[in-house]
Amino acid sequence: MTMTDNNEINFLDDFLEDVNDGRPKLRATTAQQRYRERQRQELRQLHQQVHELSEHLDVLKHIRGMETKQSSYWEKKARMQKLFRQKASKENTRLKEAIEEQIKIATTLKQVLEDNVIHEVFQSGDMVNWKLRRMPSDRFARHECFHAIVDDAYERAETILLERGLFDCVNGHKSFNVGVNANECISIEIQAVKILPCNFMVAAKSFWSHWNDAETHPIKVRMLETFGPDGIYLEQFEMLPGDIPYIRRLAAMKRYVEKDRVVFVMRTILEDPYYPAPPELYVGDHAMTLVLERINDKETWRRLCVIGKIPSEAPPLNPLANTSQHWICDFTLLESKRIMTTIEETLEARDREFQKSNI
Repeated sequence: MTMTDNNEINFLDDFLEDVNDGRPKLRATTAQQRYRERQRQELRQLHQQVHELSEHLDVLKHIRGMETKQSSYWEKKARMQKLFRQKASKENTRLKEAIEEQIKIATTLKQVLEDNVIHEVFQSGDMVNWKLRRMPSDRFARHECFHAIVDDAYERAETILLERGLFDCVNGHKSFNVGVNANECISIEIQAVKILPCNFMVAAKSFWSHWNDAETHPIKVRMLETFGPDGIYLEQFEMLPGDIPYIRRLAAMKRYVEKDRVVFVMRTILEDPYYPAPPELYVGDHAMTLVLERINDKETWRRLCVIGKIPSEAPPLNPLANTSQHWICDFTLLESKRIMTTIEETLEARDREFQKSNI
């Protein structure tokens, strides 16, 4: 478009603005002129509507004023009550929404506090780890959850043994370490490496038979559930002299049979609605990895790693409450050695029985 065309459009716009509504309108000759003309018509219509609505509002106000002046006392009272009721209804709606929001917040806080109470009983792991080891109440979901937890431990079994150097340890290696970590928890780690004079499958059957027999456990055990032929769920109690329990664990264990080895993994479940934790007992957080690997038809590498932790401060009603941290560490070390020795003696006796039965 040229400068001359723009000047003509501006001239026509100015001219049309000055034209009286009663005078004949110039015929729009271009699309832009027709568009401008429609805009001006719409603007005039809007102005007209505003004027009409304003007049109508003035009339309504006048009528309302007349009604108010001529109304009786009770009519005025009723009108005010209606206004108050409408206002109160709106306020009640707003308050109801606010209360519902507060209830949601309170429910969330209650859940968090309940989680924290349980977490305080088990003070030896982060919240994420704790939440991942909770058993649901639904039967199907329990089955899925059990296998998910132990399968995850199985995937990490090789890494755990490598990180702790158990593949480089000599035959007969055994270590017990108990200490207090940065989170004020008593940490426990047991390592044992040994060459067994039997086939790896014989050793695996011996261990599995021992683990599934509550009578041979060095600690008090109660069988809870089975999850297929290779999964077992049990409750363990460690006792003080006089059969006084002080630690309770829910242990999930599964067996994985490979070509030249059998892997056993155990992880503790930290919360289960079917088997709630006694508030006076420690909640044990332990993980076990046991690998029985073939050397030849008559020899097997056994590599065992147990990692655990408990709070350094016992629950208020625990038998070890108000006991010094140093004493608890010493006692835990002695108990770990005793349990390990008992397990080894039992397994060696069973290995001999299995070997005799296979001759």
